[in-house]
Amino acid sequence: TSLSHVKHPNLVSLRGYCDGQEECFLVYELCVNGNLSEWLFGKDKSLSWTQRLQIALGSACGLWFLHIFPEGCIVHRDIKVGYII
Repeated sequence: TSLSHVKHPNLVSLRGYCDGQEECFLVYELCVNGNLSEWLFGKDKSLSWTQRLQIALGSACGLWFLHIFPEGCIVHRDIKVGYII
């Protein structure tokens, strides 16, 4: 529940979750322009080195925000390119 309150322009927002008996899942906001994985590894898209640097800096800003979150540091275990952008 606390993750749904985290808002930062470089992080995808958690919209909800399901904690069922047989399966659990998280629901994130839709990335209308695609996710980072599609942009980095997709065959139909390409990024300049300047764009890649901007993405790296934006990702670092998002991670930094998690570390200094005002309501307490948010420890992350697994950052995937599918969750970024």
